[in-house]
Amino acid sequence: MVATPAVHAGKSGGGYDVVGRVVGEGAETPPFWREYERVSAARDRARYDALKRSVDPYDRALAIYLAPRFGDMAFVEAALPDTRRVEHGQGCASGHEPIGKLAYDVIRERSEAEVPANARLDTQRRIALARTILRQPALSYLHGDAGVELGDLLSLDRNGEGCGAFEKLTAGQFRVLDAAQVGRLLTSVDLPWRQEDYRGDGARLLRGYVMACAITRPDIADEAKRYLIDFAYARAREVDDGRRFHAAAVRASLAPALAAYEREQYATFQKWKPLVAELEAIKTAREMHEHVAGIRRLFTADHPMLLSVVLEFGGSELHDSAALRKSRAEAVLRLIRACRNRGLYYADALAQARLRVLERTESRRDAAGRAEAIGFSPGDYEEMKRLLGLEGG
Repeated sequence: MVATPAVHAGKSGGGYDVVGRVVGEGAETPPFWREYERVSAARDRARYDALKRSVDPYDRALAIYLAPRFGDMAFVEAALPDTRRVEHGQGCASGHEPIGKLAYDVIRERSEAEVPANARLDTQRRIALARTILRQPALSYLHGDAGVELGDLLSLDRNGEGCGAFEKLTAGQFRVLDAAQVGRLLTSVDLPWRQEDYRGDGARLLRGYVMACAITRPDIADEAKRYLIDFAYARAREVDDGRRFHAAAVRASLAPALAAYEREQYATFQKWKPLVAELEAIKTAREMHEHVAGIRRLFTADHPMLLSVVLEFGGSELHDSAALRKSRAEAVLRLIRACRNRGLYYADALAQARLRVLERTESRRDAAGRAEAIGFSPGDYEEMKRLLGLEGG
């Protein structure tokens, strides 16, 4: 796979400016979908081939949707690295998505496009593809979906304890993967959304059990175990998640240097996670106002495990206080710098931060608007863009 450079998606030569079947409050059928239906019904191979050759992002999206009707799933797979973003509407909701994500949704049969039975990838091919995606840092925007895909197709939730899910997830593959690939695979555990588990607690707990199993295994390299340590304390949703992982690490026969590193990270986790949990529980503007001191303290953080928390933090107090917005921007810049050259997990964390910034600013055409979308001054936004390696805009 060869990654396609990201560019802003403009209107296509065919007049398409939104991907989807039903878009807007009036449930209108956009030109994109009318052309999809016309080409499908007519089996217009010439038009399909022309769309495939087009460099326009909306033409490419339409070709991806049509590909299963022409038995051309190889074209869909080849589009996975395409990071150009197009507007995708579903009813009243819309947002900008990478073309590669639209392609993966088609493969997973999670899109509006029809996938005939003779074009569907079989289960083993989909499992192999999900593993391939997780191995590639350039496809980090698909890692979450690939994790759900593996969790679903491997039925990981049918394992009562972590080591059974570990064996099923890895299938002996960690012996041929590098440390970062092992780390991504073991932390990818996720499950399809279910109404009875709308918070995703089942996936969160299962992921913790898999990591707890892995940290004790002598056949997992120390560099991969460091990835697990960094992930466990940076991404733990609950205080108890970190405590359980630490208990497993204590039981493991870790190398002295790695054991010391784990204790250091756990101490930092204990210092900050209670405050993070307190702030994440805020539901009203009044509660936000009552916790201003805690917000100010969060924005003094200098450990990279706090990057995603600070980057995602928002609320009424930030809207009302220029000083707090400035403090948050300074904290984000400081934490991005702290992530650099920090190890394999934090390299991936920076890639995720880049994606999050792109997602939140894509709809803004000018630099000032993009800075405003994430609560930054134009100067701070430019500095963050430079540190994250974002080009253009």
